[in-house]
Amino acid sequence: ITKTLEGQITGKTAFEVGQAKESALKRLRLPLDNIVYALDMEGELSVVLIYQAYTIPMVEHIVDEREIENYFKTNDCKKEVHNA
Repeated sequence: ITKTLEGQITGKTAFEVGQAKESALKRLRLPLDNIVYALDMEGELSVVLIYQAYTIPMVEHIVDEREIENYFKTNDCKKEVHNA
């Protein structure tokens, strides 16, 4: 960061120094807004990912087991059981 951007311009009057500091703060505002926005977005995404990782999924049984057995018998499929 240059001295001009920091607002460390030594002017002859207090008004010149104040103007330099005020303009330097205006130049820094946009990058700081972008950093704040990026941190907010990262925080929101982290909360969503943590929620997804630590919640237990809800499982519903839509089809009766007898219907599944009949399907395997009629289509000559092998039933594979995956234990989680």
